Amino acid sequence: MKKTFYFGMVVIVILILCLLIYAVYLNRHSEDIIAERMNNMKLPLQCAEAKFRDIQPVVKMSLVNLYSEEMTDVVSLIEGRVTKEYVGAVE
Repeated sequence: MKKTFYFGMVVIVILILCLLIYAVYLNRHSEDIIAERMNNMKLPLQCAEAKFRDIQPVVKMSLVNLYSEEMTDVVSLIEGRVTKEYVGAVE
């Protein structure tokens, strides 16, 4: 009776250890797959250096002047009060 009990306990412990090892293996394997997918998602990007450029108008009209020597941008609220003002010279 004791031999069969101990044999059953050993079998149960071995099964638990096998399930634990298999769970660790599955976890590790799935992490490797996720890491591989994340590495495959990377794309090389081509970029350029930012530069200041003059904008040339396509249509020239003598009555419309879009650029001035001293440009002023005004940000205002809906009621019309001036809250911020930006003044800069065009190069």
